[in-house]
Amino acid sequence: MKKVNEFLKSKLTTSGFTQKLTEEELLEALEANSTFINDNGENELKLYFQEKYREYSLTIDCLIHWYITLTVSLLSKYSNFIDGITNNAGYCTQILFTLTNNLIALKYLFENGLDTQAKSVFRNSIELTDLALIVLYDNNYFLTHSSPQRKDWWNPFVSPKNNTLANKAKEIVVELYRTDSTQEDKNEINSLKTIWDTIRNGQYEILSENSHGNYIHNIFNAFKLSDDHGNYVPSIGGQKWRNLDRTLSDICLHQIASRRHITWTLKLKHNIDLFDNTVLEHRFIFFLDTVLGELLPKIAEGQSKDYIDIGDNDDDSDG
Repeated sequence: MKKVNEFLKSKLTTSGFTQKLTEEELLEALEANSTFINDNGENELKLYFQEKYREYSLTIDCLIHWYITLTVSLLSKYSNFIDGITNNAGYCTQILFTLTNNLIALKYLFENGLDTQAKSVFRNSIELTDLALIVLYDNNYFLTHSSPQRKDWWNPFVSPKNNTLANKAKEIVVELYRTDSTQEDKNEINSLKTIWDTIRNGQYEILSENSHGNYIHNIFNAFKLSDDHGNYVPSIGGQKWRNLDRTLSDICLHQIASRRHITWTLKLKHNIDLFDNTVLEHRFIFFLDTVLGELLPKIAEGQSKDYIDIGDNDDDSDG
């Protein structure tokens, strides 16, 4: 996280945030989050990834900080999970734990060239993000979801299907667009909704083929380019980094859009305004949102890069 800390300190000045968030407060927030992140230092693999995919790496790091800060902030309000989760916001906090860890895992896997494994984590994150948004928005759904539905004593709870989550989440995103107050916010919601729809439908289908063992995906996942002459070697140990722009862009854009949906839902349904600037956690989240907005144009470029063939789709590379 050293590089993102330096990056955020530089953005504090260039973004004109010093009046809202001091350098001391920024360092305090970063230090508080560091206790949740096990950073084993830099190595050649990490440095290669961070240099080649700098904007994506910084975006993932900013998203990790965003999720940690929100989770800790919500936990202070809904801390009764030890005695049993009694409300939808408290349950959403528990889902955010897993989503935060998924982002940390994604970063680790990509840095080490384990892109196939990273895609499996991202696929899980898409479904969990839908679930987090749904239970946060719809308390009735939470009550049904958290009630035993089966007689199996070892697992009486039903796991919602992907289509169920996707359709319900789409309904909520449309409702967010309809109910938001200002035209400026409505335009932003509509733009993010388009991004979210595209990634939620297209990328999920690709990731499902990867996760379920599609024949051609298994073949390409098994090898990586060893040099510039088209020679392949087994990809054991990772180091697959070529043509990750589209994959990384989709991950970052999906999480940025979903993060915004959660922000609007917290304000609409739980009277929690993450941009009220009254506490350090909210000022830090507002700052991270601004930085993510500045990174957004570069991130969006990656999504415009078409997959050349199935090999590029699965990011076969030359480490």
